[in-house]
Amino acid sequence: MYSSRSFIAISRRGLWALWLALALTGCGSSSEGMVTDPVPSPGIPEPALADSLPIVFVHGAAGSGQQFHSQAMRYVANGVPPERIRVYEYDAGVEGIVQAAAGAHVLPLYQFLLDLTAEFGVDQVYLIGHSLGTIVSTEYLASGFATGPLPVPAPANLVAKFVGVDGMVSPICPGLVPCLGIFAGQSTVGLGQDNAYIDHQAHVQVCTSAESFEAQFEFLYGFKPQIVDIQAPAGMVSIAGRAVNFPQNTGRSGSTLEVWPIDSESGHRSAPTPLASLAISDDGRWGPVEVSTQKHYEFLIRSPDAVDHHFYLPRFERDTDLIRLLSGPDDSDTRTNTHVGPGHSAIVMSRMREWYGDHPAAGNDVVEISTRSPARGNQPPVNVITPAVGNDTIGIHIHDDAATPGQTTLQPLPYFPDQAFQTGVDVYMPATEPPDGTVTIRSMARGKAEAVQTLNFPNWASDRHRIGIVFNDYDR
Repeated sequence: MYSSRSFIAISRRGLWALWLALALTGCGSSSEGMVTDPVPSPGIPEPALADSLPIVFVHGAAGSGQQFHSQAMRYVANGVPPERIRVYEYDAGVEGIVQAAAGAHVLPLYQFLLDLTAEFGVDQVYLIGHSLGTIVSTEYLASGFATGPLPVPAPANLVAKFVGVDGMVSPICPGLVPCLGIFAGQSTVGLGQDNAYIDHQAHVQVCTSAESFEAQFEFLYGFKPQIVDIQAPAGMVSIAGRAVNFPQNTGRSGSTLEVWPIDSESGHRSAPTPLASLAISDDGRWGPVEVSTQKHYEFLIRSPDAVDHHFYLPRFERDTDLIRLLSGPDDSDTRTNTHVGPGHSAIVMSRMREWYGDHPAAGNDVVEISTRSPARGNQPPVNVITPAVGNDTIGIHIHDDAATPGQTTLQPLPYFPDQAFQTGVDVYMPATEPPDGTVTIRSMARGKAEAVQTLNFPNWASDRHRIGIVFNDYDR
């Protein structure tokens, strides 16, 4: 994710003419811009904003639609119909960054918005971009605008309002579309003349936080939201999402997804058969699946090109179609740089809000990991959020390193600290095949000692299994 002025060229001579020519020939939509399937919300009263313009979120580098997961739930809680919230997803890796900076998404995003306005019979949408997503959005908005009659609508004319989160800076709004800039911390930069600055929040948190939502909502609708905290109703909710090769955000085609109910205390499966077994579509979509708000689940991706990939998440609190299972084949960079073996577990832990390990003012997070293994011995809790983690990490790779096998040193692992928004920590979690025990992770949010998220899961051996841990970016 980038917050740089250097990517932006406010005007592109000739791009409007090229865009118009292609648009008139009926250019097709890009496979990169994914429209998520709407998920029904049974039991919710008629939305107060039933006729709201659709909202489109554009993520940043090393991002996905997951970064709008909590905000989408907040919008729905305040009356926006869930089917009117969409995400535009694209290659968020190194090649994708180059493509985005070169304006490669102008036409695909245009077609995406054309299709969306046609679907709902409206003329415009609300556009929200984060980080590199503000670059993608700005390239689009600045590619052409007009006030006179045209055979097709100009790009900027399809957008009623634009929110740029911690990215593009400019004294004027791109495409002259009314805009709001939201930035992390105190700053002298801005986007247009209407800006919000949120103290003690970092680059990703300022996209997913409640304070960011409040600023977005009031700008879009002209009044404050009634509901900001994400609340969990009792009963069943409907969930769906995508399983993707990350960071390219292409679908895990040819894979299947199994959803298993698990015992919350041990993390082991509590039923002989999965709740659901789903074929993952070519674009990665799966679901919907009805799950209980009172239970935990294991999400298992089985693929011909990879070992089993297990995911564990907190209990689901509202309907959502923005679950993202970030995976990849065995020859992916993440897998090839992970030290694996039959005697220890390896996990990737993520949260769409930075963990603070050395913050001078906001306090630090605590994430304790412990393991129970009758065959290989127990390991006491250790806090993996050390000062070396820093204050800008959302993905932490945790496993036993090759240099000190069978020991927890909490030293940085090779390779991962050099990747954007990632790091690695050496922790020994003894494992067996099949699993004989449980790994426990307790995440305690900075500044809120009572806000604890706990996940338990089997001590899968890393040579045959991958483990993904996803914590909520909000506190309850």
